[in-house]
Amino acid sequence: MRKILSGVILSKYRILFIPLLTGILFCLPLTSAGQSQNALITKGGLTYNFLGVGFEDGYRDRFAYTFGLAGLIRVGNNLVVKPEFAFSRRSVDLFRPVYIDDDYSDSDVRLGLNYLDFSAHFGWGGFFEPDAPNGGTSVNLLVFYAGPQISILNSQDNRLITGSEQVAIPKVDRIRNYNIGMNAGFTFGFSGFTVDARYFIPFNSFMQLDTYGDVLQTMSLTIGYTFWTW
Repeated sequence: MRKILSGVILSKYRILFIPLLTGILFCLPLTSAGQSQNALITKGGLTYNFLGVGFEDGYRDRFAYTFGLAGLIRVGNNLVVKPEFAFSRRSVDLFRPVYIDDDYSDSDVRLGLNYLDFSAHFGWGGFFEPDAPNGGTSVNLLVFYAGPQISILNSQDNRLITGSEQVAIPKVDRIRNYNIGMNAGFTFGFSGFTVDARYFIPFNSFMQLDTYGDVLQTMSLTIGYTFWTW
């Protein structure tokens, strides 16, 4: 069964590379005509968190937030490295999770997990300078990327939900201290501002349940500002 689920998940993730490859081809004529640059970007935004398709117990997706720093370093013709460091909060509601603790047989648990994310992305694109209608130029940014990420669990802020009441509870021991996975996404920039969208694909479960279904997946959308270029 686990092999079947893994096959389904890998087939699902394969779709992510179609827009990535399309973006690479699209970037070729844009960046070759312009002048590539390096940049340092500060960013923040929302995360949407959900569990894997094999998770059989009840749960509810939740939104959270992230903020951090991203670099953009040109290493070749249209080839860039995009290292990042970020703080990200991920959250889901688990319905009566007795697999965590027998005391939760009549209550729901809202997990609030705070991670430090370290990413190393490799992409295609960069800065380009299209002709502006007034005869000038407007420097923009377009990068499609993918790369590994390791997330270190920094702290937990969990709540026990009973009816309309929420009570803080101690950290859950069965939460893993790290997550390893891969990001795939794109960054678009204009007038110093950037928009970044990505999908984080974990390679391991976030709980010590030894099932692939409890991978904590994240989609994020952030707004950034390029405060240093060289």
